[in-house]
Amino acid sequence: VYKEVLFSKSCGGEGRNILLLIFASLKMRLKPLLSSLKEKKRYVAFEVISQNKVNYADTAGAIIENYKKYFGIIGLARSNLMIMEDWKNQKGIIKVNNKYADELKSSLALIKSINTHDVIVRCIGVSGMINKVRAKYIG
Repeated sequence: VYKEVLFSKSCGGEGRNILLLIFASLKMRLKPLLSSLKEKKRYVAFEVISQNKVNYADTAGAIIENYKKYFGIIGLARSNLMIMEDWKNQKGIIKVNNKYADELKSSLALIKSINTHDVIVRCIGVSGMINKVRAKYIG
């Protein structure tokens, strides 16, 4: 395996592809991460209240920019924030690390406008399972 690594470094991109083929032929697989070592997550259901309809893309951008404004890029990276594409009737779901759920809720409350429309973004509920959030808060 050591010779293949040297070969991949000397050949650039082609060597990497060859190395991947060699590893695939050897059927070398990484062990899955233990569940106790995985980051725990929470799903936060939110609602956008406004006089005008606001679309998903503008809302997602505003949420990320507002979180970054108050907690910085490092806080955004640590929170592992991901806005899910469940968007119905001005309601959506955000996946976040469980330690940063309160920070997310506070940053949602501080959003005042999206695309020059005055809005109120409020947290409806939090759960550890996405199916419960969909059934209880979104559906």
